[in-house]
Order: sequence, then C-alpha cells, then structure tokens
Amino acid sequence: EIYIRSDALTSDAEGNLYFSAYTDGGAGVYRLDPGGTAELISRNPEGALLPFGLSWDERERRVIGVRKESGELVAVDMDGSISVLNAPSGLITPIAVEESSDGELLVNGDEVGLLRITEDGTVTRFAAGITSYQPPAADFAIAADRSIYYSEAAPGFTNRIIRIDPAGERTVLTRDVGAPAGIDVAPDGRVFYADYAHDAVYELEPDGSSRLVEDGIPSPVGLKVGPQGRIWVGSASAEDRRNPRALGEIVNSRILRFAPGEAPEIVFEADPGRSISFFDIDEAGALYVPDGSRLLRRDPSGDIDVIARGFVNARGAAVTAGGGIVVTDYGVSALYTVR
Repeated sequence: EIYIRSDALTSDAEGNLYFSAYTDGGAGVYRLDPGGTAELISRNPEGALLPFGLSWDERERRVIGVRKESGELVAVDMDGSISVLNAPSGLITPIAVEESSDGELLVNGDEVGLLRITEDGTVTRFAAGITSYQPPAADFAIAADRSIYYSEAAPGFTNRIIRIDPAGERTVLTRDVGAPAGIDVAPDGRVFYADYAHDAVYELEPDGSSRLVEDGIPSPVGLKVGPQGRIWVGSASAEDRRNPRALGEIVNSRILRFAPGEAPEIVFEADPGRSISFFDIDEAGALYVPDGSRLLRRDPSGDIDVIARGFVNARGAAVTAGGGIVVTDYGVSALYTVR
C-alpha cells in the first residue's frame, strides 16, 4: 500500500524521481530510480505532515519542501538527514480571527486548526486535528465564558459543530449540519450559524438540534450577530451561483442583514471579481470587510471607504477592544493591525 502526495514530486538530471508518500514501510521522502526501484531516503518525523511542493536542489543535491502545518522550509539530504531552513512564526494560512476577553488573538488556519497569538507575537497551536479545510471555510466564535464554538466543514468529512473549553477539551454539539461556514454567539448566549450546503441560517438549540432562522441565502459564508441582534451574513448572488468557473467554491460577493423574522436586505456588494470571507461589526454598527488587497469600512449610513491597502489576500477581520481592526492575510501568512 502506498499513498503518494500528488503535490510532492520532483526529479533530478539523472532521471531519479523524488516524492513524499505514506507506505507500509514508513512515511517519508522516497526516490524512484529510472529502473523502477524505489527506496526510502528519509523517514518523516513522528507527528509531522509530509513535505509538499518538492524541488530538487542540484548544487547541494538535496530535496527542498514545505511542511504546511508548521510553515517550515525543509531540506532532505541523500543521507536521510532533515534540516529546517527558515525560522517560521507558526502562523500558517490564516483565515478567521477573533479576540478573546483577555486580549489574546485566536486564528483559524487552513488545515492547521486554531492558533493562539499572545501580545508578544508568540504563536502556539491551541486545537489541532479539527476539520478546517476549504471550501467553504471553517469559522469559530468565542462566548462570554471563553468557550469556543467551532464549525467544522470540509468536502469528504463529517461536518459538525463542536465546543472547545478554555483548556482545549472538545464536545460535539451536533452532526446534523450540512456545511457550517459561519458561526457567532449573540450577547444573550444564543448560537447562530450559516450553512453553506443548505443555503440557510440556523440557531443551534441547547439540545443540539437546529432551528431554521432564514433560508434562501445562496452559499452563505461568514456570519456575525451585530447591534440590536441583527444577523449579518455573507452570500453569493444569482450570477455567482451560475458561474461555471466556480469549481465547487462559490464567490461570495455580498453581505445581507436581517433581524430574525424579517426579510434580508443587501447592505454590501463587492466589486466584480472580489470575494468575501469573514468580516466584523463594531458596536456602532460599522462593517469591516476584508476585500482581497483592501480593508473596507461601511459606516452605519451606508457610505463605504477604503481604510487600508496593500494586502495580498485579506480573508478575515476582527474589531479589537483597543479600537483596532485585526486583518488576516492568507496570501502571505500574515496578521496585521489597522489602527
């Protein structure tokens, strides 16, 4: 039995093929010579994912690869030794971000789970082994008791909503969901989530059941409960849904707002070709939207301004207690504070 990573292949000038693979003989980097003989060059360390994006370094005669879960650039020598070539911060492909009541930042990274970032910039893994692949995208929300509600959603996995207590212990709240891609806790403690698969917003009941709040919302991603208890949710347009180039991940180009029991209204529409992931609302009702290379602000009157530029792929935003806006940049694995 052998499982080869399709994104982890390279070759040298002599025709040897190098690849990362899981096999009965051990996970690691293998070499396949022109005659068809395969051998394990370097065994992968326990607990680390296989490197991908392999490249052959002709001068040093070694294989270079990346471990996505740690951000490490690694070199694999032909004697089997592995060396780390960079000094990664640990912040990997950040998407959703929230600030806890004690001022720490929690970031959800694609494939790596929840990361905790302290004021001095130290990054630690808070919860690993949870489903956070995309599309659509996993989200989380922090309750008043510092517990975390996390919406696990990814193609091919059992999607569910879990609660993570401050110590990191997890409880499954429900598996009766489609693809939860946005979640928030209202001031009164109620939990709402957007279901990408069912085109709807639900309230999660204490017994684990879900109560329909609003349906007919195309491919919702991102949800916030704002002032006066109104729900803000990202949504696709009819044109987005018909786009044959979507390839399973719909471009979400608008944000809807509604109070439970009322019809949703469009309060924000992105420029053509831009997509919305996760956003936030401040106490005055101003909306902050990461928009690719920009951070946009919609004030309560409806006026929209660009308040920051220069991002590669801004995906998440959170209003902090200090009055700043924290923005995740998925394109360069960076976290910014906009003051």
